[in-house]
Amino acid sequence: MKMINRFKVMVTALMLSLVLTACAGLTVSQAIKDANDPKVIKAFEKEIMVIAKAASEDPNYKRIPLDSKNDQEWFTSLAFLLWDNKTTTEAFMKEGLTRFPEYKSSFVYIAEKVNAIKK
Repeated sequence: MKMINRFKVMVTALMLSLVLTACAGLTVSQAIKDANDPKVIKAFEKEIMVIAKAASEDPNYKRIPLDSKNDQEWFTSLAFLLWDNKTTTEAFMKEGLTRFPEYKSSFVYIAEKVNAIKK
């Protein structure tokens, strides 16, 4: 349960950040509700692991350096919002490139894969 609460905090923080940067159409309350639903989280985790495996096996994929726990949680929350239809691909890209500007092709790759399997 602690992981779900931490995930909820990260999703909330990212949603507020995206809303404050004028990404219209985002629903904070639904994103928080989804982040608290163990079935939704389990479905997301299963699908994001498939994407991670494909990326690790793709010789053209440039690994985003998500080496700290904070970066990993940030990225997971951001990918969750895209998968959960709570943010746009454009907002996902903008947020990702703000933090890791030299990894555009990697964020495009992830966005394409997430969009192909969205909830």
